[in-house]
Amino acid sequence: MSLTESQFIGSIVGLAVGDALGYHWIEENLTVVPDDLKAAADSAIVRILGSDSELSELWDEGGRNIDWHNAIDDLRERIQG
Repeated sequence: MSLTESQFIGSIVGLAVGDALGYHWIEENLTVVPDDLKAAADSAIVRILGSDSELSELWDEGGRNIDWHNAIDDLRERIQG
C-alpha cells in the first residue's frame, strides 16, 4: 500500500474532508473500512517513517521537518479512527 492510498483510507476513517475530487466521493459513499485495510495503511506509514526510508530522509534533509511529521501523525490518527 502506498502513502497516497493510506491518505485515502485515513480520509475515509477520519473524515478529513476537503475540496479534492476524492473527498467528494468519500462524502457521497461513506463506508466502514475493514480493520485489515487500516492495518495495511498503517504499515505503509511505518515503512516510510523507518530508518531506511528514502522518503523520510528527503523530508528531513537539513533537519527534522516538523510539518511533515505532524501531517503523518495526523494521518495515522485518522486511520486508527
